[in-house]
Amino acid sequence: IILTAAHCAYQYSPYGGKFAEHALFIPDQDETRGSRTNDICGDDPMGCWVPAFAVVDRRWTEIGFPNSVPYDYAYYVIENDAAVHEKGYLADIPDILDEAVEPLPVNFHFNEDISNYNFF
Repeated sequence: IILTAAHCAYQYSPYGGKFAEHALFIPDQDETRGSRTNDICGDDPMGCWVPAFAVVDRRWTEIGFPNSVPYDYAYYVIENDAAVHEKGYLADIPDILDEAVEPLPVNFHFNEDISNYNFF
């Protein structure tokens, strides 16, 4: 699971928004061999992973800027499948994202009723 901004995953519109259609997760892109950000996975040391889907707070999909700012967070889900990884220029990077990068710890042990959350 990758934490990102909702504006990176979902384009709000008062007439019906939509999720991003061509998303890539590219870790360590500051070490790119490309001249700028691009979708050429081989330009980057670890390559790139294609997310299976994104999750955003429902309020991000319903409220326009600036009132939507508190809900500007999203999650991309990367499958544990080598097929979703395109290699970069470092040959020894594992295809499974959790093996390629050090995950940040997440603590879901809290005493709060999640029925009040509005996930889309």
